[in-house]
Amino acid sequence: MVYGLTFARFLELIQLASKAREEEAKEKLINSAFIGWQMGAGGKVKFGAYLSKLGLTEGPVETKKKSPKKDAGLDGRLKSMGIVPEKDNKK
Repeated sequence: MVYGLTFARFLELIQLASKAREEEAKEKLINSAFIGWQMGAGGKVKFGAYLSKLGLTEGPVETKKKSPKKDAGLDGRLKSMGIVPEKDNKK
């Protein structure tokens, strides 16, 4: 199969394979870092900051902001799922 390729195409395929290997290795490192972060290696920093500290990110990491919890308990959870509980008018 290699004999039918031009040299330029062969070099291009080698570069693509090398880049794919690098991305796989980085993904494995990020997965391992996540496990370490969950076990407390990152202290009290967010995961994105922990990745930056380890040098595993390229630029700022976006994190989802949690919405403030207005309602607590079962009613709040039901409202977050789009279910509005009926209020009892019996008092």
